[in-house]
Amino acid sequence: MKSKQGNVGVVGAGISGLSAALSLSTFGIEVTVFERADDIRGEGVGIQLTPNASKSLKELGLLDEIIRKCFYPRQLVVNDMRSLKSLKEINLGNAMVKKYGFPYVTISRSVLHKALLEKCKKLKVKFKHGAAIRSVYQNEELVICENTNGQKSHFDYMCVCDGIRSQNNNLNLKNGLKTSGSVVFRKIYSNTDLVQVIQKNINVWMGDDCHLVSYPINSMGHINIVFAVNKKLVKKIMSISKKPEFLIDLLKIKNRTLIDLLKNIQDWKKWPLYNTGFITKVNHITEGRVLFMGDAAHPLYPHLAQGAAMALEDGRVLFKLLKKNKGIYDETFQEFATSRFRRCQRMQIESQINGHIFQLGWPLRDIRNMFIKTLGSRLIDKSWIYKF
Repeated sequence: MKSKQGNVGVVGAGISGLSAALSLSTFGIEVTVFERADDIRGEGVGIQLTPNASKSLKELGLLDEIIRKCFYPRQLVVNDMRSLKSLKEINLGNAMVKKYGFPYVTISRSVLHKALLEKCKKLKVKFKHGAAIRSVYQNEELVICENTNGQKSHFDYMCVCDGIRSQNNNLNLKNGLKTSGSVVFRKIYSNTDLVQVIQKNINVWMGDDCHLVSYPINSMGHINIVFAVNKKLVKKIMSISKKPEFLIDLLKIKNRTLIDLLKNIQDWKKWPLYNTGFITKVNHITEGRVLFMGDAAHPLYPHLAQGAAMALEDGRVLFKLLKKNKGIYDETFQEFATSRFRRCQRMQIESQINGHIFQLGWPLRDIRNMFIKTLGSRLIDKSWIYKF
């Protein structure tokens, strides 16, 4: 194995890019992170950190700092929008720690992002802002990246972590990237008068061609809401999205808790969902001395709550390989891709399946509800994800 311990470039300063930079710099490797924005600020949306994510934070040396700022939801409550009562309540809290060794928590993405950024800076990671990387290519000895200003930088290795819309990854370059027509609406809503089931739990409400998830991200009453809408319903939703009473009527919502949550919400932020394709080859994750990580390698639909967790997992696996190999070698990225390929592929497939299940209409909706009532814990508590 030939060592090229010199320097590594990282494209993107999101959770994936910072996790990669943190792992690399911990072993004394010189790291430069390129970020298109003029400054680095994490979005204020909420994220779920399932036990596999908490374990990754532990191995990256961040869990003790992060955990003090997290919210510990009591239960995952599964509902049908058209049913008055919930279908199933699954205990989280101590039950998750007992079963998996690590907690299931929620947090603002910006809090996690800031912690990663501060640790990277302490480890002397370099940052370059204000110009997107438009191309990454390599010769026999070096990886070259060129930004939109025409400036070139040379590295021994490169980690591409610039997200789902990356123009530098193999998956998008070969398959193209198009919007699916489906949309996710997001909102951070603050209201301490909401009922306890909203303030203390993760809630999922399933509807025809849509579903909605809510969860608290701190103890100050801030609720993160994610409203996923199938393309069949998008035009109707868009026309009335600022009129909660019409939205409740359109979706035939009978669940009083959901009505209580939605009745005063307006001004949703809209996010398109992309047809990203599935990874089918190891070189969708790595090629030569270039490694693709996070959504640039294995983009996910948001229906498993695993986007941030998978980014942290990538950083953790890279960290373990660097530790095993005592640094970065030509084979390190290939080892990473081989070890991550099947899990990432399964995660992509299951995230799509979850979305379909959440958005079933009649009569399949009734069959789904029956299974959730009788086998809910087995169906929803996904051990294959959390035990990683």
